[in-house]
This record gives sequence, structure tokens and C-alpha cells, in this order.
Amino acid sequence: MNRPRSIEFELPFGFEDEEGNIHRQGRLRIPTQKDLTVVLKIYGDVQNPAYLETLMLVRILESLGNIELDADNRQQIVESLPLPDIEYLNSIYQKLLSGHSAGPASAPTGSKRE
Repeated sequence: MNRPRSIEFELPFGFEDEEGNIHRQGRLRIPTQKDLTVVLKIYGDVQNPAYLETLMLVRILESLGNIELDADNRQQIVESLPLPDIEYLNSIYQKLLSGHSAGPASAPTGSKRE
């Protein structure tokens, strides 16, 4: 059985770019030991577990809307997301760590921006 190497998601609120476009759909890949090693090598011993998870999200975010992600903008975009979006991505990250990837993930009902 082939397991997916990434998971699609839809953020509750999304990232608003400079033109006012909201980007909510994206993809996270399964984290690797190398991701953790690189984060710890660059940032040292991160004392705040929540910030470590945010840094890991920066590493494993493959796509968000039609934004061209690169090393220069990826961290700024993740750190600019509303906290409910970060919490939502962290829940997906935890599922990926535990080996659960039940297909596309949608935002919790009632949490979308109107």
C-alpha cells in the first residue's frame, strides 16, 4: 500500500497577500529527520516547543494558494498566518508525525472568514 507523502489542507482564514487575495488551500509534506536536524542546526536549541512546530511548518509547507514559495518568503508567510490557521496546521503536523494521513484536511466547520 502506497502512503501519501503529503496532505492537502484548507485553512480556516488563510494568508492575505499584498493585493488582498486570500490563499487558503495548500499542501504539507511528511516531515523528515533532516527537517528537524536543519531547524535545530539553524536555530539552535529552540526552547519554545510551539515555535519549533512553527519552524517545522515552514520546512514542510509545499504550497499555499498560487503563491510561489521560496526560502525568502516561506517563513514570513507562515508567521503571518492567523493563530487559528497555525493551530490547524499544527494539528495536521501532529497527524503526519503519528502516521495518520487520512486524505485532504478541511478547516473546522464555522471557522471560515466571511
